[in-house]
Amino acid sequence: MNDDKKIKLSNLIETKDAISILNKMNKIKRVYMFKKLLWNKIINQNISNEQLSVNMWNEIKKIHEL
Repeated sequence: MNDDKKIKLSNLIETKDAISILNKMNKIKRVYMFKKLLWNKIINQNISNEQLSVNMWNEIKKIHEL
């Protein structure tokens, strides 16, 4: 399965920027999908015992607050 790639900090920052733009454009369904896909990747990575850094969790927190 190709969805098992590790999450990188740069990907989180790009996702945060994309969600921010979509929020400004009032694209609520797309924001929801981005967040859902991100959470699925986080959960899969956690199940695989791959830890996320503190910086990554800080970016995830910012995304969650959008």
